[in-house]
Amino acid sequence: GTWVIGVGHQFVSTSSITLKGEVGAGESIDKVAEDLSNIPPIEAERHNNAMGYLSESFVWKFSNSAELGQDLRVEHTKYNTNSRFDIYVKSTLVNNLALKVAYGMRYNTDVPEGTNHKDEEVTVTLSYSF
Repeated sequence: GTWVIGVGHQFVSTSSITLKGEVGAGESIDKVAEDLSNIPPIEAERHNNAMGYLSESFVWKFSNSAELGQDLRVEHTKYNTNSRFDIYVKSTLVNNLALKVAYGMRYNTDVPEGTNHKDEEVTVTLSYSF
């Protein structure tokens, strides 16, 4: 788990553009198994780490029916930096029906050997609002 105390600010807020950011500090609490080959693990060790947090969010409504959004979140401890970047385009097709295409990337600086630092995903969502 994590907890963070921080401050946020809305830098731009117009009818078409929103930009806001947050910065904070807190603690990350992780449980790490000593021996992953045993099920269940023999003993889990708790790691409490000071953590820095930074995030920003940007939305641009470039027409009455379409928008571009982007988010970035970074959590940093002395053991790892976890970053998440997302970007999307959303368009209303007809009335309450919308299409959203998104790309997301998650990056960890320190991962177990043989594991990728980066995970990526592309999603296409069709949604109906009531």
